[in-house]
Parts: sequence; C-alpha cells; structure tokens
Amino acid sequence: MTKISKNLFESVFLPAVAGNILWTLFTMMLDCITVAELPRLAMLLILAYYVVVDWLLYKLIDASQTSFRYWLFESFYLLAVTVTALSAQLAPIYLRWFLTGYFVIVILGHVCNAWEAGESSGMKRGRLITANIVGVAVLWIGQFYFTWPDWSIPLSFAFALVLWLIWARGLKSADIASKIP
Repeated sequence: MTKISKNLFESVFLPAVAGNILWTLFTMMLDCITVAELPRLAMLLILAYYVVVDWLLYKLIDASQTSFRYWLFESFYLLAVTVTALSAQLAPIYLRWFLTGYFVIVILGHVCNAWEAGESSGMKRGRLITANIVGVAVLWIGQFYFTWPDWSIPLSFAFALVLWLIWARGLKSADIASKIP
C-alpha cells in the first residue's frame, strides 16, 4: 500500500498541486497586476519553489519506511497548499487565515512525527516545528507591525522555507538535485 501511495503522490497529487499553483500564478499575472497583488504573487512563487523541492525529495523516500501518518499528513499538507494558493487569487481577505492553517497542519505533522522514517530525534523535530512557528510569527507580527503588512505573507513562507532547507534539513538547493537517484 505504501508503494502505491508514494506513486500516487509523486506522479499524480504533487504535480496536480504544482499545476494549481502555476495556474493561479499565471491567471493573476494575466489579469491587471496591481501593487496590492505583488505580495501574493511573491508568495505563489515561493510556494511553487517549495513544492518543486518537495517533489524532488519524494525521489529519496523509501516507501517501506513510511507510515499511515505520513500519507495522512501529506494529504492534509497538499490540500492546505492548494487552498492557500487558490485563496491568493479568489479570497485574498482570508489568505492569512488559510496560511495559518497550512502552518498548523505542518506543525502538527512534525509534532506527530509524520514525515520521518522511524523515530527522529526530538532536536530535529523541534527545529522543524520551530521553522513553521517562525513562519506563523512573521505572518501575524507583520500584519500589525510592518509598514506594508501584506508583505508578511511571502516573508512568512520565505523564512520557513529557508529554515527548513538550511537549518532543519541541512540541505542547500544545489545539493537536492545531486541526491536524486
């Protein structure tokens, strides 16, 4: 069952989510772009990069080492990514709340040790949780204290992504491609 799940996520679900993000991005770009939309476009670009890196890392997953929790939280994560991307275009007033929901799902997944094969160290899980808490903090502190509060939306993703790639995962973007078999 886990090999089937891996193939479904790697070959169907993740490309569908990536397509959704790009469709939303290009649709917004083809409409009249205003200055108010620039933070949302930046968020979609960062989110697209994040999903591409996630898709590349799927190649490294040993399906026999994954659990039901992994696929459950991965489903919620992909749903949250899709809803967040769509809300950037269709419901920008709620984007901050959908983005908070995304971060909460990821935090809960790390609390439940959903994305690690076996038991990961508490320190590693703590760093992964902290990376997403930083994202939530930037998102909401920016809402009230930034001169341009909408820029806290892409910055929250950027901070969480940078911490995930460099600090928590120990990966550099150039290293990811070299790890793909």
